[in-house]
Amino acid sequence: MSVWRILEWSRERGRGAITSPHFARVEFDGSLGEVDDFVVGETVHVEVDGAGSSLLVRRIWPDLPRFRAPAAARDVLELDSELRARAEPALASANGWTDMRVVFERDRVRLELDDDAFASGPAATLDALEPSYVELATALEPRFVRLADAEARRYLGTRTAITSRDTALAIIDDERRFYFVVAARVAFTKHSQR
Repeated sequence: MSVWRILEWSRERGRGAITSPHFARVEFDGSLGEVDDFVVGETVHVEVDGAGSSLLVRRIWPDLPRFRAPAAARDVLELDSELRARAEPALASANGWTDMRVVFERDRVRLELDDDAFASGPAATLDALEPSYVELATALEPRFVRLADAEARRYLGTRTAITSRDTALAIIDDERRFYFVVAARVAFTKHSQR
């Protein structure tokens, strides 16, 4: 399976191009995309027909799904820039692990992270500290964790009071379902060698 990335994208023209280790450039029509906000460099999934230089993109969608708030969602404040600057490195460190599980504790929602099925416990943890709102399944295998974007924050504003001091996390599973945690802050901890 090839890893495809967005090489070029123009929402205005409705055209783009993708690249992979085996193909330098394959153009596509934006109407075939599941979204219209591709980002240059992002990983995408594609369905193609043909071979060699005659590849034709039939469908394209981002690896990291987008959240769309319902029409009833209202505007809420963006996350405070200082909190964002502290949260982003923690969240970047929490992605890319092969194993991730959710643990609920009294004062935190913890994502345990590992690469060997937790044979010796988690290699790292991401804690959402002092959670004020949790929208998670009881059985969940997360794939991505990131800061909730503006659309997701608008949605969360219909569920709970959310201010610029609330760190909202979007947790996305392999089925591309979105789950959320709103907390005071996040902390990433890499555990010493086990």
